[in-house]
Formats: sequence, C-alpha cells, structure tokens
Amino acid sequence: MLSVLRNTTAVLGLAALAAGCGGVSQEKYNAAVTDADKYKQDAAAQGQRVTDCEAKLGATSTKVTGLEQSNATLEQKNDDYKQMSAALAADTAAGQLEIANLAGLVTIRLPEKLLFAPGSAAIIKGGKAELKKVAAAMKGVSNRVFYVAGNTDNKPIKTKQFPSNWELSTARALSVLHFFIAEGVDPKTLGAAGYAQFHPIASNDTAEGRAKNRRIDIGMAPPPSDLPTIK
Repeated sequence: MLSVLRNTTAVLGLAALAAGCGGVSQEKYNAAVTDADKYKQDAAAQGQRVTDCEAKLGATSTKVTGLEQSNATLEQKNDDYKQMSAALAADTAAGQLEIANLAGLVTIRLPEKLLFAPGSAAIIKGGKAELKKVAAAMKGVSNRVFYVAGNTDNKPIKTKQFPSNWELSTARALSVLHFFIAEGVDPKTLGAAGYAQFHPIASNDTAEGRAKNRRIDIGMAPPPSDLPTIK
C-alpha cells in the first residue's frame, strides 16, 4: 500500500511540474491525473483489504480464546466429576446416591427416602450418615460452590408448616445446607433453593416416577467470582 501511495505522489508531482513548465500537452497532463486517481483508488482498496484482514484476524483470535476457555472448563468439569465419583464410589455403587453431569453442573442426587420421612423436612438418621460422607467429599474440593436444590413430586401438600410444595422443597434444601455447615463445610460455598414439583426428572403418572422426582440435588459450580462479567 505504501508503494501505491508513493506512485500516486510521484505521478501527481510530475504532472504538476510538467504542466507548470509548459512541456507537456493537456492530453498527457489529463492522462497523468487519471493515473494518479487510479493509484489513489488502488491505495484505498488495499487499505480496506488490510482493515478487513485485521478484523478477520481479531475475530479468529477471539474464537480461539473462547475455544481454549471452553476446553479448560470441560476439563475442569471432568476433573470435578472424577474426584466426586471417586470420593463417593461405594455409595454410588450401593445405589444410595447418583452422581451425574446435569445442565453443565456435576450433581450429587439423593432420593427423598434416604433423607426424609414423607411430608417432613427433618433429616432422618440414615440420611445424616449419608450426608456426612457427602460433606466430607465436598470439603475435599477447592474453588467450588455447592447449590442444594429441593424437589418434590406433583402431589400437593397443605399443612400449617408447609402450605405448598414450595415451602416443603425449600425447607428440605435448607435442612441439608445447615447440616453441611454443622459438618464444617464453608458457608460461603453453599446456596439453597426449593423448586417444588416444577423440575421433574420422571413422569408423575406413576409411583416410581414420583419417587424419583422427590429428591435433593447438590450441584457443584465455579464460584461467582470466576463467572464472566456482563458489561
């Protein structure tokens, strides 16, 4: 592009000098001006091509960075899954709980019958023994937060303590959260929510399906400080 600009300047300079000295015809002068215009257009076109190439290079670089970050995230999730699976392998094999990668989160899933009596948010003795093992596994994981989610089936509940499945599912999640805190899990790494009957994993048309839906899910995720900032 610099050579084109130099040529343009040279042509214009010669044309002006020749015209001033009276040694060049008007026709040749006009031809020189036309050539100069062509060089200017070529220079502009080349400049645009350079700009386009730079833009494409920038976009490609952004994509590469995004892929690298995605790959690192996938590798971390895989490591999280392996670590939690190893820590709770015996309980998983015994069918006490399930560990899966759900909605992008490594998730520990515990059925209601392991933790609670029907319609109650008080953790039963066997449930406490299982949650102790889960808490120990959680304390062995660094730079992660854990979201405890309570879920019910679609059968309505209406008691003084639990006017609806919202209250029941939330109370169960909080019971598990407080148990983890008592076991030494850092409160800053915990969160809780109740989803009532609105996140089923099986059909509520059968007793077996409803039993699967009554559960506690513990999702493991990066801390909020590691999440992308929305600008």
